[in-house]
Amino acid sequence: MPNSWANIASFVAPNLSQMGIGQKLWSATRRASIATNIKIIDATIREDNVVGLKYYSGLGFINYAKILNWPLSDGTCVTRIRKRFNYQGQTR
Repeated sequence: MPNSWANIASFVAPNLSQMGIGQKLWSATRRASIATNIKIIDATIREDNVVGLKYYSGLGFINYAKILNWPLSDGTCVTRIRKRFNYQGQTR
């Protein structure tokens, strides 16, 4: 992964959703990425995580790749969606 890229993974307990925690995490992430000159942030989410996919899409992340047959610890294979947030053209 290029130096100008970073990965993100945000998790909020289901009973604490809709309280603005995700937005606060994103705000802190944006500040940190700007301070370190990150140009693109990657988020990789399981395809069955509808809430997570919607969250990242709502922040402006776009799909750019899929990882098929990703094995979980129990042997189940899932598809993972790779999304990216590109600062080019974005208001910092």
